[in-house]
Amino acid sequence: MSEFSVIEQFLAERANPPATEKSYAIRLGWTRQLQDREVTMHGWFTKFEHGECQKSNQPNLAAPMTEQLAKKVLHRVLSKYPKSIIEESLSYDQTKTDLHEVGFVDSVQAVRDSIRNAIADGVSRDEILATVNLAVQG
Repeated sequence: MSEFSVIEQFLAERANPPATEKSYAIRLGWTRQLQDREVTMHGWFTKFEHGECQKSNQPNLAAPMTEQLAKKVLHRVLSKYPKSIIEESLSYDQTKTDLHEVGFVDSVQAVRDSIRNAIADGVSRDEILATVNLAVQG
C-alpha cells in the first residue's frame, strides 16, 4: 500500500462519483392581480397539510421526491397552482416516494376507511352502494 492510497482513492471517487437517483421538487406557480397588472408568484411545495399546500420561498426547504411522486403531486396541485413545474431538488432531506409522505391522503384508502366507518355507524350496504354508484356515475 502506497502512502498516497487515500489520496488516490479520493481522486478516483471524485472522477467517478457513485450513481445517485435524482430528487425532484415542485415549484408552485400562480398569478395574482396587483393593482393594474398580473404578477406570477412562486413558492416551493413543502407538504400538504390542513387542506392546503404548504410552501416556502426557500428551495432547500422543498420536499424532495422521486420523479413518479413529483408527477402525482403536480397533477393534484395544478388546478390551484396552474404555473407549477417539476425541478431538481436542492434539499438534502430523504427523498419521499409516496403521497402520504408529503401529506396527501391515499384516495382509495380514504374511501375504504369511510365505508368501514359508515358500516360501523349502521348505514345500510344498499345506501353505501347507491352513494358510491352515484359518485362514480356523476
